[in-house]
Amino acid sequence: MQLGLLDKFNKVTVVATSVISEADRSFIAKTECEYRELLDNLTKWKTVLEKASKEIKDHGFYLLEKEFYRRSSEPSYSVDEDYSHERSPDIWNVRMMFSPAFGLKYIEETVISARSAMNRHLIEYFNSTYNLTVDFDLVDELKTTDRVIEYVIHQNDGKSLVEAGEENIIRNFQSSFRDGEILKHKIIFPHAYVRWEKYSTNANLSILIKAISFFETRVTRASDNVKTFFDNAGPGELYTFNEGKKFKAIRTYKNDKCELHFSDHAGAQEFFELFRLYENIER
Repeated sequence: MQLGLLDKFNKVTVVATSVISEADRSFIAKTECEYRELLDNLTKWKTVLEKASKEIKDHGFYLLEKEFYRRSSEPSYSVDEDYSHERSPDIWNVRMMFSPAFGLKYIEETVISARSAMNRHLIEYFNSTYNLTVDFDLVDELKTTDRVIEYVIHQNDGKSLVEAGEENIIRNFQSSFRDGEILKHKIIFPHAYVRWEKYSTNANLSILIKAISFFETRVTRASDNVKTFFDNAGPGELYTFNEGKKFKAIRTYKNDKCELHFSDHAGAQEFFELFRLYENIER
């Protein structure tokens, strides 16, 4: 019998706290605190609405509730092209006031979705911080924060998150920038296809930003200095990275050739070896 993804994951035991940093723990604690505050507020509202629901039944206010539902079905309350969004808060408040059942249903749905939203937020944090590619397939199935962390680690084959992120940066650069050649203080890629597009970042440009940042800082998250430099750069000219220690400039061409300039030949050689570019040179 084939095991599903969740079954396979449940068979793996990982000590989650052994591979995350203090900064990660701090972020997780802050996120959990916000999540619990939300649950506390929802619990308070639930108590208020349950009391209101009882009063409506006890005092016959259900007639008012019935009148509201009758009016809410009228065309003037429907959402269409002529609908004024300024009225929506009033409708919401009236419905909450005269229809506790509606509010209780909303709270119940929010409690269920809040856990999934928190799980997604944590996975997005780890993906962004460590340059990971953890998917969201089981985001609704993970019931505790420890299980979220274990899921992140499991998807990276039990490696440390730093190691997994570094491997992703190197592997992505290798697959996108091929046939690199060192020429003095430069590395030349004949077909890099690095483009500055009007409304979005070209995929290879994004990969290059992460690679240069990692080369300069040995941190998997792209530095603001590197991102700002590439935001201001563009095709067809030599753009100098004044704050770079070893990487110094980039030049791109209309024929998709790309040159990376370093402070010296040793810097170019170090970059070439760090990204193992000798592995994908066509002979």
